[in-house]
Amino acid sequence: MAVKKQDIKKEKMKKENTKKEAPKKIKKELTEKVESSKTNNKKENKTNKCTKKQIIIISVISTVCILGALVSILLLVNKEETKQKETCSVNFNTNGGLEINEINLNCGNTIEEPETPVKSGFEFLGWYINDKEYNFNSKIEKNIILEAKWKAKEDVEIVIVSFDTDGGSKQDNIELEKGTYLVKPLDPTKKGYSFVGWYLNGKEFSFVSNTIDKNIKLKAKWKKNANEQSNDVNDENSVPSDNA
Repeated sequence: MAVKKQDIKKEKMKKENTKKEAPKKIKKELTEKVESSKTNNKKENKTNKCTKKQIIIISVISTVCILGALVSILLLVNKEETKQKETCSVNFNTNGGLEINEINLNCGNTIEEPETPVKSGFEFLGWYINDKEYNFNSKIEKNIILEAKWKAKEDVEIVIVSFDTDGGSKQDNIELEKGTYLVKPLDPTKKGYSFVGWYLNGKEFSFVSNTIDKNIKLKAKWKKNANEQSNDVNDENSVPSDNA
């Protein structure tokens, strides 16, 4: 009987201890859960912060790229508008053919091919620039001069007019049918001078009253512009000599 009483007493004490330990165990479990929750929240907050920072960086980069593209587009549009406002000129050197008027247009545009020029005794081959046939679909970005190219017809007697520009821009020789008139070529240019005219044997040459019956050489006369300094041997009002 004494043994049973002791066993009962031990069992009772065990239960009481279990009851006492239970709140502590529960409290420990709750504490662990709270700490775990805090740790997870910290990780989530850190992840969220990184994500927000990444989003901000991506947004800034995207904005910069978009602004850069817009600036580029605006610059291109402004360049095209400026080009449209600028005026370019197209001159035609008919090389002895009938004169064709200068064309002025907005730079960046094209022109239509003018009417075919006429030159007695010659067949027109086309318009050339820098020794290459000109493409009238090309956009004109600056002032240009188109040169007419000709081919003499059979049995045509040819005479040649050569030019001495006296330091001015080049003027090629012009072939003509003997006994015909020479159409005045485009005026040459010379830095610091204004072109006065073409002279033959010291006298100004008349393009409307003189037929060309033999080979001749015309010489340019120039007038020095005001406030321009030059070492040219010719006086500003000099006339080409008779041996020109």
